[in-house]
Amino acid sequence: MSAAPVLQNSVNGYKKSYALLITTNKIENEFSASTMYKDYPINERLFHWESQSNTLQKHVDGKNMIHHKELGYQIFLFVRINRKTETLTVPFQFLGRANQVKFEGERPISFVWELENDMPAELLEEKRVGG
Repeated sequence: MSAAPVLQNSVNGYKKSYALLITTNKIENEFSASTMYKDYPINERLFHWESQSNTLQKHVDGKNMIHHKELGYQIFLFVRINRKTETLTVPFQFLGRANQVKFEGERPISFVWELENDMPAELLEEKRVGG
C-alpha cells in the first residue's frame, strides 16, 4: 500500500484534483524571480492565478486545468496573504472549489478561477486588483 503524496508544490494532481497553494504577498527575499506569480483576488468570487513558470497549455497539467470540468478534475484553492509572520509560517486558508472561467498565455498560464463561495473579506480587501 503506497502512502498519499504530501502537498509540497503549488500544484498537486492527486485523484483527479488539484490543490492550488497560493501566497498573494510575495516578497523578493522569500521567492525566486521565477515564482513571483501575479496571484490576486479580483472580486468576492474571482481569483487570478498564474501556473508554474514552465507550464504550457499542451502539457498534462495545463490541459487538466484548462479542461478540468470535461476531464473530471476538481480545483481547490488554498490561499494565504503572507508566507510568514515574524517567526511563524502562516497556514493556508481553504477557499473551496473553483471553476476556470478564463485562461491565456503560457509559461506561466494565467487563469481566472470562480469560487463556489465568497472569499473572506480580509483576503479580498488586502490584495484585490480590479473588480
